[in-house]
Amino acid sequence: MKDGYTVTVVGSVPDPARSQTYIIAGNIHKQSNDETVPVAVRVNGNAVTVKRTGEHLSSHELEQLQEGAEIVVKGKKNKCGVIRATHVIV
Repeated sequence: MKDGYTVTVVGSVPDPARSQTYIIAGNIHKQSNDETVPVAVRVNGNAVTVKRTGEHLSSHELEQLQEGAEIVVKGKKNKCGVIRATHVIV
């Protein structure tokens, strides 16, 4: 995915307010000035979540992401640093 954000995972938790929704905390690296920016990725049941091999990813596996893992996220990022994911590649 060429137009997505490459996010280095810090942690992942289920959203207690919404079912089938997970929040992934992480950092993105801006290439323009070598700055690292913290982001939160909101993944709900409508987002397409797949492994790099093309297999679908279960919500349980999404919760088990390890710190330091790199994921590619496609979605809209707001000015507060929250990305509403439409596609996630682990």
